[in-house]
Amino acid sequence: MIDIDNYWAIGFRQVDGWVDDRLLDVLKVVSQFQAEASIVGNIAEIGVYHGRFLIGLAHLGRPGEVCLAVDVFADQAKNLDGSGVGDADKFRQNLQAYAPSELRYQMVQADSLALTMRERLELGAKFGPFRLFSIDGGHTVQHAINDLLLAQDLLAAGGVIFVDDYFHKHWPGVTEGVARFFGTHSPRVAPCIFAFNKLCLTGIAHHKALLDKCIARFQDQHEFKIVKMYGFEVAVL
Repeated sequence: MIDIDNYWAIGFRQVDGWVDDRLLDVLKVVSQFQAEASIVGNIAEIGVYHGRFLIGLAHLGRPGEVCLAVDVFADQAKNLDGSGVGDADKFRQNLQAYAPSELRYQMVQADSLALTMRERLELGAKFGPFRLFSIDGGHTVQHAINDLLLAQDLLAAGGVIFVDDYFHKHWPGVTEGVARFFGTHSPRVAPCIFAFNKLCLTGIAHHKALLDKCIARFQDQHEFKIVKMYGFEVAVL
């Protein structure tokens, strides 16, 4: 793990965005789980804004890994619900200032909902598979379903997907999109952690191992609880 504590103490507060600083311990648990299980892959985020969370994920990276940013950036006509106006120049400045140099950074300007099958396959072939995948792009029902399907298809075995703004009162499309994903598709991932506005999912085969590690770390924390979600046990912080 590259120096995520230093980023969280300094750079995290300098990069604009909406990420709860209490999420740090969850990221460390995910990183430890993947290291112990020898999970390999790259890092990606749909909807990076100025890079606050993606740079945090990059600090969980390993030398040589790819860190991929997918965002409409200047093409705001495709930002249908106004969920964050990304700025490519600001994002590059933040990468230069706060991101670890050991990783390779790639940017794709696109609306994830408009990606063709060929473009989706090219993303996977060029940059995947991904062991850490953040979904924070369009907050419509259609975007949420589409991005979950895309992340699932490009996820490495033992990879973790972070879905932002799940249960957020201002973005009900995310909640509905996740519910439809589990209700009308055949997911190969399962919800495992819900913490500080992010729902974390991993492959069904790795669900118990990540959940057990989360329980061991957080079970004594105030308001920690195990709930059932879509048929799976989920640790709630």
